[in-house]
Amino acid sequence: PPTGMSYRPDTVCDGWSTAALDVRLASVRGYEHRHDGTQVEDDAAIAWDQGTGTVAFAVADGVSEAHQPHIGAQLACRSAVDEMLSQVRNEGGFVVDWHKMLSTVHWQLREQARRLLHLQDEAGVQETAELLGTTLVAGTATPTERGVEVSVVWVGDSGVTSSGCSSSMASSSRHSSSNWPSDSTGASRT
Repeated sequence: PPTGMSYRPDTVCDGWSTAALDVRLASVRGYEHRHDGTQVEDDAAIAWDQGTGTVAFAVADGVSEAHQPHIGAQLACRSAVDEMLSQVRNEGGFVVDWHKMLSTVHWQLREQARRLLHLQDEAGVQETAELLGTTLVAGTATPTERGVEVSVVWVGDSGVTSSGCSSSMASSSRHSSSNWPSDSTGASRT
């Protein structure tokens, strides 16, 4: 049971459909966290742009060693989806600048760390990671005449796999981002 004011539910689930996509989202606190009394450290956000039919999504897994990983995960997801939807609405259904999206999330995390630590100047990358450390997987699913085009970017050790998907377009690349306090970043578009 919760022991304080910062209650986070053990289980979150949601689902809805658009004309082209069925969405299901679930997050469950693991057995070890439940046994130890540790709150859920992951988060997810998903939203639909009615004009283009694009679904923007983000999933983050807070780093257990961080002091406030649940705040970092929530902020990363909300910031990522907001930035992706902004680009989708201005670019005909697609995110055209993934670096900008990651930079926006990075800035939001550092700004939140500055506020939580009561700093006058910007919080450093190390301070931010120690306080709000999280992974992030974010992407979009855009209906096209050829099917649904899915683009994904990730930071950290959370993986991305595809199953049961077929597409006439596929490309992927792996790159690093100096703007994110992590050691691995990747991108894929299918």
